[in-house]
Amino acid sequence: MASSGALRELADAWLLERRFIVLSSNHVLQEVERALGRPFFARKIAAADRAAYLALVRHEAVVLTPHSKVRGVASDSQDDAVLAAALDGGARYLVTGDQALREIGRFRGIDIVGPREFLEIVGPELDQ
Repeated sequence: MASSGALRELADAWLLERRFIVLSSNHVLQEVERALGRPFFARKIAAADRAAYLALVRHEAVVLTPHSKVRGVASDSQDDAVLAAALDGGARYLVTGDQALREIGRFRGIDIVGPREFLEIVGPELDQ
């Protein structure tokens, strides 16, 4: 959906180059679907394109059901479910645009970073 920038680079590295695996959960995918339905995205991205993006992510990502219970770590209790999914998936990085979640910085060995920072950190690792 992104035509340029960090999100486009991430999408290319994931979908075209298969340079890393994306972990998700049904909770996260529902959050993404809700976000894409908000007026900001609805004005910019056609409904068919939003639906196609969600279908692609559901198909290409490793969608897991977290069993760990994480409570009281994030300022938003819904974000604790995101942390649980990252933990159960054995993630090294949790990439998010959520500033409050990024402020945690690190959770049980998982670095919480934004898309651009992920590209800066992992780009050299991916070349090795």
